[in-house]
Amino acid sequence: MHDKALERSDYLVYDKSEDEMLQVPEASNAKKYSVSRYKGDNRSQERVFSDLKRSLGSLNTVKTKIANMFQAKVFEKWLNDRDQGKINNRALARVQTGNNKVFKTKIASKESDTAIMFLVDMSFSMVRENDRHRMAFQSVVLFLETLKLTRIKSAVWGYTTKIPTKRPSEECYSVEYGRVEPLMTYIFKKFDEAYSKKVKNRIGNYINLSHVENCDGENVNLAVRHLQTRKEKRKILFVLCDGYVCSSASSKVGEDYLKKVVENSKKRGVEVIGIAIGDAVKKVSQFYPKHIVVNDVKNLSTKLFEGLRSVLKV
Repeated sequence: MHDKALERSDYLVYDKSEDEMLQVPEASNAKKYSVSRYKGDNRSQERVFSDLKRSLGSLNTVKTKIANMFQAKVFEKWLNDRDQGKINNRALARVQTGNNKVFKTKIASKESDTAIMFLVDMSFSMVRENDRHRMAFQSVVLFLETLKLTRIKSAVWGYTTKIPTKRPSEECYSVEYGRVEPLMTYIFKKFDEAYSKKVKNRIGNYINLSHVENCDGENVNLAVRHLQTRKEKRKILFVLCDGYVCSSASSKVGEDYLKKVVENSKKRGVEVIGIAIGDAVKKVSQFYPKHIVVNDVKNLSTKLFEGLRSVLKV
């Protein structure tokens, strides 16, 4: 029902036929997806990932703190067939057969009933302005290093646009479209994938991928829809961005649509939290009532922990 409300909005798309969703290659041979205005990096994907992780410093203390915040609340369950504990009335008949394991004991356990998704703005402004995309992926690595301490499922996507194979007609610019160019969605990690060397290599390959424009509203909506398919009770989407909705179409239409998508996400069972990269907190706060600020690599882990504690209210 809430999806249909968004479909009835004033957000118009010129053409969806060239939209693409790509699993990022593990090797740094993504020339097909590079653009001439951005020069990539000659380091291997392993080296890029290693540098990202090394820049975070020691994470031992803060990793445990953040992991505990994501754990679902404790629940209790009974274990039967015990030698001692509380008598299990249903098992008393076994005594006649010589089976004395008629007790049960109560245990407490933590169940990871949360699904977390990270959506990274990979537009050109994230590359151009003070290496924001590096800070974004440093944050992603910190999160993934933390979540490996838990059984929480996670996914990582990146979003930008790509240059269409056919130039749009001039008439399309006389209409207030929300988007003219095709969407380009990069998949770095799927929910059911382990945080493996393959995933780390894909993350290290971010530097070689295209960075064009960004249609945040549509990409946030795609991520929310994907999270809605998950069985976990709690669903959290972190959007790492600079807050600038930018495409060849109307930015005003795009901004209004993003606000609607974020407002609507709560009704769809998904918590959306913005992570403002660099000095973008003013813009990000316009779209994401819940937001965290990452403006310096120094003490990144501590700042993320403090921000998470505030927005997650733990």
